[in-house]
Amino acid sequence: MFFLPRVLPAKPGEYPLLASGEDRRWWRVLLGLAVGTIVVIILSVAVVFPFLALDTSGVIIGSLDLGNDIDMTDPLIFSMMMLSLIIFIPATLIAALLGFRYRLGYLFSVEGRIRWAWLGKTYAVALVFFGVIYLGLALFEGTTFHPAENIWLIVILVLILTPLQSAAEEIVFRGLVMQVIGTWFPRPTVTVVLSTVVSAVLFSLAHGSLDPGILVQLAGFAAFCIYLTWKTGGLEAAIAFHAGNNVSIFLIEAFEGQTSSLITEDTTATAGVTIFSLVIGLLLVALLTWMFKKTGRSNTHDPMKRPQPTPAYLHKRLTKGEFIPEYANLYPAHVAAQYGYHRHYEL
Repeated sequence: MFFLPRVLPAKPGEYPLLASGEDRRWWRVLLGLAVGTIVVIILSVAVVFPFLALDTSGVIIGSLDLGNDIDMTDPLIFSMMMLSLIIFIPATLIAALLGFRYRLGYLFSVEGRIRWAWLGKTYAVALVFFGVIYLGLALFEGTTFHPAENIWLIVILVLILTPLQSAAEEIVFRGLVMQVIGTWFPRPTVTVVLSTVVSAVLFSLAHGSLDPGILVQLAGFAAFCIYLTWKTGGLEAAIAFHAGNNVSIFLIEAFEGQTSSLITEDTTATAGVTIFSLVIGLLLVALLTWMFKKTGRSNTHDPMKRPQPTPAYLHKRLTKGEFIPEYANLYPAHVAAQYGYHRHYEL
């Protein structure tokens, strides 16, 4: 069967361990990552070339030259930048499908699906939280607003593309990282610690800046999202955290008419800004974690919801000398009896 019934653990397990069951294979994970990387390369070419073809005036090429600031208030540039990250969603789904051999809903939560109501609630809270803080800072600093041309087009693009971009980064840097490590080191504490370190390093370096303040902010951001994913049993709160932050920033900058938040290799941050960023992040993490506890949901998967094996799967295992006791009732009676499992029939 394509979906392996014992990829999910037989006991209740937290999100990072969802692919740590008996059917996991280390080489299968590497194969999934390799294919996912190839898909990213193919989709990157497919996304970038149409935009370059539309760029008859050379605006995009000039903007992306080293040393120049990227103008995210330009609809064409904004769309290309967002889509170049959104392509990681299908690539990661393909990598997870091949690497973990489970139903793809388990990449999103322990319930095997996206918990849409929970996602919507956390996104609304995160958007208001970051929006109020960032707008308040802009007004406090005396920022003048000079809306960019095509402001409403930019607003629509921000509202549609930015949550998808945020989801793509969370699926890669939190979801895939945590579950890959969980298949190789299936111990809860080890998995969470390693996932936090690996995610923080990859997420920080992926943004290009080596400034200590920026690296600390990004590492803290990654750690917050890892914690939210672990404690809430899914990616929804982390996606909301990420999207609320980015949407708030891009909307405010659209009305300012300039871009100042995009991190490049030249971006730096003071100690005060770094500390402030970490403090407000901690506050929102605490709020979202408290909200999750109030829902009464569990952050562990229910092993009873593992897919039942097909007769072909059981037969294949049996030909290799493996009888699976937990599925004894699914075998033919004479096969189960050979292994000491007898069916009792009521007359």
